[in-house]
Amino acid sequence: MSHQPSLPSPAEAGSPSAASAGRPSLWTRSAERKLARLYVYTTLPLETIVKLVHSRQREAGPGIDSANRKLRSLLDKEPRWLHPRNESDMGRRLTELSNSPTRTAAADGSPTADEYMFLSPFDIPLQSSASPMSFRSEPFEPIAHSSDWQHHRGISQPPFRSSASPGNATDGAAFVPFLRQTTYLSTSTACTTGSFRQMLPQYSEPYVLAVKRLVKRFTAPIMARAGLRSDPEMVAPASGPHTFFCDAHPLPGHLLYRDMFIPGCPCHSLPGSHRWHHCVCRDRIDNFVSPWIAPDGMTAVGHRIRDSGPTRLDVSARDSVGNTVMHFVAARGRLELLFRILPSSPCGPLLNERNTGGQSFLHVISRSHMRDVAQFQRLLLLASRHGVDVYAPDVYGRTIFHVLRLAGHSPDTVARIASQFHGEIVDRRDAFGLVPTADPMDFEPDSSPDAIQEPELAIETQRLAMIGLALENPWVQDAEGRNGLHCLAVAILSPASLALKCGLTPAPEDRRGNRHDPSQVIDSSSARLEARYELAKGLLEAGVDPNQYDLAGNTPIMAFAAELPEDDDYKIGPNILALLIEHGARVDARNRAGETALHVAVRHGRKLATRTLIHNKASVHVRDARGRSLLEVADAMTEACGSGSEYAHYEACRAWLSGDMGKAVQKPELLDEWSRL
Repeated sequence: MSHQPSLPSPAEAGSPSAASAGRPSLWTRSAERKLARLYVYTTLPLETIVKLVHSRQREAGPGIDSANRKLRSLLDKEPRWLHPRNESDMGRRLTELSNSPTRTAAADGSPTADEYMFLSPFDIPLQSSASPMSFRSEPFEPIAHSSDWQHHRGISQPPFRSSASPGNATDGAAFVPFLRQTTYLSTSTACTTGSFRQMLPQYSEPYVLAVKRLVKRFTAPIMARAGLRSDPEMVAPASGPHTFFCDAHPLPGHLLYRDMFIPGCPCHSLPGSHRWHHCVCRDRIDNFVSPWIAPDGMTAVGHRIRDSGPTRLDVSARDSVGNTVMHFVAARGRLELLFRILPSSPCGPLLNERNTGGQSFLHVISRSHMRDVAQFQRLLLLASRHGVDVYAPDVYGRTIFHVLRLAGHSPDTVARIASQFHGEIVDRRDAFGLVPTADPMDFEPDSSPDAIQEPELAIETQRLAMIGLALENPWVQDAEGRNGLHCLAVAILSPASLALKCGLTPAPEDRRGNRHDPSQVIDSSSARLEARYELAKGLLEAGVDPNQYDLAGNTPIMAFAAELPEDDDYKIGPNILALLIEHGARVDARNRAGETALHVAVRHGRKLATRTLIHNKASVHVRDARGRSLLEVADAMTEACGSGSEYAHYEACRAWLSGDMGKAVQKPELLDEWSRL
């Protein structure tokens, strides 16, 4: 039985947190959370945010210097990029926040009169705002008697009209979806909307109301408000979500059988995928377009190609997830047809094309074609002679040799088929720990009370030794299947950080340590991050594989996304991730929990890693093995987090991801996840 990806939880990893900045009596946990929330979800300047946070103590409240120090202690250095750029950006972030069941579940009740005053159907500027559907909100339906209700309440609010674009909105049109989504929430608060208007006189009515709801309703979860730290396993296991062996959730190749996944009919997915509502039969695929497959069966084109083979006119066709006619023939056609079209010139350009899940036509080939071992070996040899990369991996690191194992062939049989090919690449481990020519092993770690735990110093010494060995032999790996890059991601490079991890010295007030005392410089400093960068560069140039899976199912870029500190130097860490990507690290690779490196970064509250991965074309619509989006993972971790800085990091990841730069949504669907860009 395989275990879950064992990347440490944020509480166990990263640099030590700083001592609280500012005035402890004023910067309570509640004040810290409000500061972080207002900063990453609104365009308000910091000075105004401080006034709102300390509205009951305006005269005795902290100054701007104290607020800046507190902000840096929560969001690290240079947090300005996390701040919404304009009202459009702010509105998008708030709308996706209101789409979160986790964040709105604790609040209920009815809106107050002043909220109805704004939210009258006649007041909502639908024509001037961005399309509500672009925010994944339901269309607004006018209430038949709302004008009578307004008259009864004595409300005579003029309608909002705007000629400004949503990106430069000054009338609050960008907040309509958020306000509409949250009208049902309770407004029983000590601070009235009127007092918010007094503090924000230059802002529109919807802007003020949006800020009020953000402050008063979207508070931290109950456990965090009570100062309790929940068991992360309750909402988001420290090592990731639940995993399923091999077919963690639908891949683009599944849609070649779209006609077999019909709602109400028996599901052909694995039980785990169906149980978690993350299979093709439970996902919306109404907009899926295929030249060959319709919901009720093959199209006329599909029948023609299956029977006679493709023509030149068929070569350019793709379905919504990047499958080609070669994928279709491999999945639904006869083996003899594959033998015939492989050497043909029309299909030549398609032989190495992969769909959005990294699957070549070999990955989706019908399992029935693999029964005759000798014949299938001939097919692979023919494909190889015509330039097909038989080692091409999908997003789980699986090649055709892994697929052969999954089809039921023994390690000896796969070894016999692979003997016609060369290189150690045949025996690469996939995300699920499967080696094509080896028997499956149980890699479950020994968690018994009697298990011997090695001293921290010995573990770190072994990691550093592995890095040195990998510079000489790039294929070397430790007992946990980690190569030199894996070890570098988790290695402690400074004596001061090791002492802190072992609890031998208290955390320095300055998280960078004493720059004039080398013994006090910690791993988040520029000097240590630069050393880590140079080591990573050396390992990559030596040939260490940036896409190797360890026994827990993680690639090096996932390990770096989880581990790189962000509390001091904010440039070198992202440069390390960019270096890995430049040397071929795949940002779309998945671990056995269905997570990409971006999922891992969000789960560990790594803001800079999140931004770097998105800038390098990581998809924001990925879902893990339980179907959770990036925003849902951030919600789960927010619910489980303890300290103010952890809360701020998760909130920052969520806010930036859902803004104009990230464009993540709360509930992406199958085609959001896998559609071609």
